[in-house]
Amino acid sequence: MKKSLLHILLFVLVPIVAQQRVADYNRYVSVMPAYGKVQIHSRHVNNLLGAYPLGLEIDFGRHYFHSSAKQTYGCYPRSGFSFTVWDFNSDVLGYGLSGMFYFEPFLFASNRFMCSLKGGIGIILLTDPYDAEDHPQNLAYSLPVSFPLSVGLNVYVPLSYKWSLKGSGYLSHFSNGGIKQPNYGVNYPVLSFGVEYALDRYRVPPREHSQMLRVDPGMRRHWIETVAGIGSKDVSGTGIENTQFILYFHSRYIHQWTRINGWSAGGLFEFENPVATPQGFLFSPLLGHVFMLGDFIFSQEIGYSFVMAGDAYHRMMQLYALQYHFFQRWVVGFNLKAQANVADYVGLRFGYSW
Repeated sequence: MKKSLLHILLFVLVPIVAQQRVADYNRYVSVMPAYGKVQIHSRHVNNLLGAYPLGLEIDFGRHYFHSSAKQTYGCYPRSGFSFTVWDFNSDVLGYGLSGMFYFEPFLFASNRFMCSLKGGIGIILLTDPYDAEDHPQNLAYSLPVSFPLSVGLNVYVPLSYKWSLKGSGYLSHFSNGGIKQPNYGVNYPVLSFGVEYALDRYRVPPREHSQMLRVDPGMRRHWIETVAGIGSKDVSGTGIENTQFILYFHSRYIHQWTRINGWSAGGLFEFENPVATPQGFLFSPLLGHVFMLGDFIFSQEIGYSFVMAGDAYHRMMQLYALQYHFFQRWVVGFNLKAQANVADYVGLRFGYSW
């Protein structure tokens, strides 16, 4: 009798649980050939002229349909992992294998057409790093491992509840964040086109425009954030040491103006050994954009470095930061600073907001 009741209970509950899982998200896999063009952003990478990367990209991810995702992001977003094999079509750059985590909020979705933003970060394994004796012509990267970033647009045309056509256009960059020189990095726009297969029954919510850009006065927030951090970079050729540590303080005002967007204004104060590096003490006023993804924040800021000791070769700078908010007011994360178009250093950050 007990076994019969157990069988009946499982018979009733298993379909309910399975149905609930399908209602929460759909899993998918996509395959896309990719084609890019390396941009010449510095005279030091002129030998990359005519390099057209070819790649094969495979994505694995989930499309979330639960109400909390809609409430947080104003849409039903996706997230997942993307793996790409690259032939950079260049004797200088060689080949690469990248793995990236991405997040993808939707701008528009219907049964016939969908459009989304997609941003990713990860690692890339490379075959031909700089070597003073064996490969001196590669000034783009000097380690077999670098860190790629990408941002772009995706479009989808559903063919059935399982299959969709998928197109993508995005900007991609990778460098080692100043860990080792030379490190001028590689920038290349990419176009790709392929197919996507839904592992679960494909569900599209009722047609609607995304509300992630909606201005909702009841949800607006603003706060001040102050973080301290430490970074390091290779300063070969200074005659002091190969690795230089940087201590920095970053304070800013952040104002949220849509569900996932905000603007920021603040400043970055850095201390470097003025003997080992020409910058010494720097102060940089910053203006930027903040992308809010639940407890995560991704910010992009631009500024101008006022040198308080020595002289900087490039005064225009950018600061990119990814951080996590915990216990409501505390933040932890990492950031990448770039001088002009070249990565300067990667740093860890920890701070408080109020």
